Amino acid sequence: MLNFRDWLQQRWEKIGYEECPEHLLKAFDSGEPGDLPIGIIGEWNTYRRGNDPVERERRLNDPSLNAEVWEIHIERLQRFRCSRWQGRMYHVGENGGLYYLSNSGNRVYV
Repeated sequence: MLNFRDWLQQRWEKIGYEECPEHLLKAFDSGEPGDLPIGIIGEWNTYRRGNDPVERERRLNDPSLNAEVWEIHIERLQRFRCSRWQGRMYHVGENGGLYYLSNSGNRVYV
């Protein structure tokens, strides 16, 4: 797992900034995720949760928790035949189809 500064540097290299924007420099210098705009803080939190071994194991073993990382969602569908993704519980049907239950209780295949 990358530390915050390494993750931030990798992010701005991936985006292809010629020069680092001021808000990223401030966060890089301070080492504090709180100095980033809210959207980028969300990306950091998602990365951190997906790469923290304890949190990853907890989410892998409990399909009722929001997966937040696509690979965890897919692994739980294979293992438990259900997984919560973006607040919605998905299930694998008898014939392998993927569905969720609508508010009225009907299966909605995706």
